[in-house]
Amino acid sequence: MQRTGRFFFVMIIVLSVPVVALLLWQRGHRFFAGPVEIDRAVVCSELDDSSRPVGEASVFQWGGRQVCLMFRYEAPRPGSVMDIVWRFQDRVIFRESLRIGETSGSKAFFLLREDGSPLPVGEYDVAIESDGKERCRIPFSVVR
Repeated sequence: MQRTGRFFFVMIIVLSVPVVALLLWQRGHRFFAGPVEIDRAVVCSELDDSSRPVGEASVFQWGGRQVCLMFRYEAPRPGSVMDIVWRFQDRVIFRESLRIGETSGSKAFFLLREDGSPLPVGEYDVAIESDGKERCRIPFSVVR
């Protein structure tokens, strides 16, 4: 009987090692590599010829046809994924996913209407998410 118990215990240990290794490989690399870091995130009305923000603000006058999100990022590895989520009055109006090709750089995203009309008056925010967590959120508004 003691021999059977010892055999069962050894089998549990032997089978547990590959399962733990697989879980660490599949999910654990995020914890070891660290999260995507966002730096210098701003909303602005446009970018200049050198891709620098122009018209940084948190309040935009009605009549503008676009708002730009510009930010720098540091990622632990190429292939990290970020989601850009635009909200109007606490409702998601647009979501875009981006797979990062390099471990650091700058990105810009624009919110505009398909028909080219001005953005509606109201409260907005844009969030940058990665690995299921919000890394940055910037509120802004359009007023008359």
